[in-house]
Amino acid sequence: MKTIGFIRTLAVLLLAAVLMAGCVSTPSDTGPETAVPTQTAVLRATEPTVTDTQNITGGNETAPKILIAYFSRTGNTETIANMIAEETSGTLFEIVPEVSYPEDYTECTEIARQEQNDNARPALATHVENMNEYDVVFVGYPIWWGTMPMMMFTFLEEYDLDGKTIVPFCTSGGTGLGRSVTDIRTLCPNATIADGFTVGGSSAADARDRVADWIADLDLV
Repeated sequence: MKTIGFIRTLAVLLLAAVLMAGCVSTPSDTGPETAVPTQTAVLRATEPTVTDTQNITGGNETAPKILIAYFSRTGNTETIANMIAEETSGTLFEIVPEVSYPEDYTECTEIARQEQNDNARPALATHVENMNEYDVVFVGYPIWWGTMPMMMFTFLEEYDLDGKTIVPFCTSGGTGLGRSVTDIRTLCPNATIADGFTVGGSSAADARDRVADWIADLDLV
């Protein structure tokens, strides 16, 4: 009897040992608790910090502020100015003389020649109040007698353009930019003069692709 009792006691002890070993080795209770913190840590690591956001915003703020100033008697130069504005998101500004030029072509050219001979500075009716805020100034005009109208001389002399980038563009009857770029360099010796754009007045409406390519080559925006 003692032997049978001993065997039964031994069996109970062995069974208890097996059950305890099974509870210790099972990973199902601890697995989910360790997985959740690990996943959360990965998500936080990929989220942008406040510093990252400030850097992104700051990059946008460093883009140059652009003004597109133009004089257009017949609308051709204005057409190009609008295309430039679409490509650059710049601000349009129309330069308007106090005394309008005649609609008659011959009469207009005679007045333009006389102004050039007199080295005149025709008065302007419109003015840029915040020129100091702009980094890049596109300057547009028709070519009259080989250069820009004398009212454009008035415009360029009215402001402190030192350190700015000036980008000339014009419409003409086939003479291109003429000597207008040389005149701009003389008037604004401390500005950077970028490569200009020219198109025949009658072709202005079809110049969109050329304007886009020119803007892309300037690498200003």
